[in-house]
Amino acid sequence: MKITAYDYAIYGALNGVVETISPDTIQDEAKPDVYYYRVFIRTDHNYLENKRGKRFLIGPGMIATVILKPERRQLWIIW
Repeated sequence: MKITAYDYAIYGALNGVVETISPDTIQDEAKPDVYYYRVFIRTDHNYLENKRGKRFLIGPGMIATVILKPERRQLWIIW
């Protein structure tokens, strides 16, 4: 997860795990033809850290870019 308020090249990114994904799409109020899913992600930390070890807190309302990496799991169907 890259926090857009901080330069990724300097502060890096956060790792996390998807907690929930909304079951239905949500319509964007500003752009009625755009739909999205709400995803909640639990991050490993609530801060980013630069190369000198200084921490920068992340908080509510900050915009992030997220790359989701799916896991491979076997699906067992019970009849």
